[in-house]
Amino acid sequence: MTIPMIDKPDYTDYLNAHLGQEDAAWIGPGGTLIHELQARHVQHFMASHQVHSIIEVGCGTGHLARRLSRDIEYCGIDRSAMAIEVARSRV
Repeated sequence: MTIPMIDKPDYTDYLNAHLGQEDAAWIGPGGTLIHELQARHVQHFMASHQVHSIIEVGCGTGHLARRLSRDIEYCGIDRSAMAIEVARSRV
């Protein structure tokens, strides 16, 4: 199976299509809405291409992992042991 790769995701069009004026206020320093929209985008991409597992390099504290569907096989990698511990506690 060939898995299409995205060189550099551009979320601008995606955000513009899914973000209303009232939602703009929810984008704060924590980026909660941004993380939610990115997770939806990843899940949509995976479903469109029948991909059921993902490796996230640079997973940080697990913002994506905790938002993905539980039926997706997930592996997160980060060089920060502290970030990995936070991610494990969130998932």
